[in-house]
Amino acid sequence: MKLAFITNFYVPEMGMNTYYLARGLGRLGVDLTFFTSDKYGRKKPPTVWKDDTYDHPFNLCKVGTSRVIANIPFMQGLDIALKRESPFDIIMTEDAYQFYSNTAMNFAKRHGIPLVLRHDLYQAPSLFPYNVAFKLVERFYSRSICDYAVSAIVPTDEAKRYLLCLNKNLSVTIIPFGVDTDLFNTNYDSLSEAHKIGINDERVLKILCVSRLVHSKGMFDLLEVIRELVKRDPNTKLFLIGRGPIEPQLHERAISYGIAKNVLFIPYVSHDEIHHYYKMCDAFILPSYEEAPGLSVSEAMACGKPVVASNIPGVRDYITDLENGILVSPKDTAGFVKAIISIRDSPDFAASLGTKAAISIEQKYSWSRVSERTLDILRSSLN
Repeated sequence: MKLAFITNFYVPEMGMNTYYLARGLGRLGVDLTFFTSDKYGRKKPPTVWKDDTYDHPFNLCKVGTSRVIANIPFMQGLDIALKRESPFDIIMTEDAYQFYSNTAMNFAKRHGIPLVLRHDLYQAPSLFPYNVAFKLVERFYSRSICDYAVSAIVPTDEAKRYLLCLNKNLSVTIIPFGVDTDLFNTNYDSLSEAHKIGINDERVLKILCVSRLVHSKGMFDLLEVIRELVKRDPNTKLFLIGRGPIEPQLHERAISYGIAKNVLFIPYVSHDEIHHYYKMCDAFILPSYEEAPGLSVSEAMACGKPVVASNIPGVRDYITDLENGILVSPKDTAGFVKAIISIRDSPDFAASLGTKAAISIEQKYSWSRVSERTLDILRSSLN
């Protein structure tokens, strides 16, 4: 099978998921050419990828891009690049609202090639003029792409419902994003990992959150949870990894709550280092109001950590409540506090959650498994 895989993102700045999927398909024997914007992927690969885990079992084609608006590249050279690398048996493109997906559809139409759409759940912009532009793109591009596509792959049920609104007859399969189980795994010593990042006090209750710092992620609720936990245990410490527009307000709120010393703001940790934080924590928390696939949730689970997260789409795909994690209603800060305390006070319960979490990720969401399921969809689309 000769596959053209088109996306706007490429590692290491962005696009970890597309890289791992392309790598997985290549390892399964797919003759894959990966088309992406030349505006991305210009930095050196992370150090962890200098060993044999960083490989390219696929061809990489950087497409000339005139400009990028809101992470949407205008890849004016895509049609020429597809012609140069053709013929293809099948084309897979990412996201129905991207202009390059329209180019891919037109190329597929002209050459009679089946098209598979891999679509993430996109939160439509609410501010003018972006909301108007999105509706126009949806009307003139997205619907046409969904009408032509042979099948679609989405990470969540919510994304599936969205595509079916555009074309009720489209064959849509849910395949959640995978986890690099080679990097995020249970082969570690928590105390040793804590020492690596400078935590030498074994009494500290270490809580980790990896998230963009925006209102929709429930970050202010998170600080309320930490405030209540600190009242019960002053040794509680939150490691908050992420950037975002509300970071200054979060700093101010932490000070006003009297927990500034208990909250460590970490703007950025590279992909090849962040697993140390997952592995050293006692619990992972994500009080988000909305979530596409909860990648940080799945990474924490892969490391065998008890996860407390909001009971919302994108999280429920990974967690069964009280089986391999704990689900709490969004904005229920008391519920989050209770869940963390149950993990702290019941080591056996916490260990059981973590063990079952790691097993579920390995069996269902490793990138090798996700790549196999994706290949099944590609083969059936050819038929």
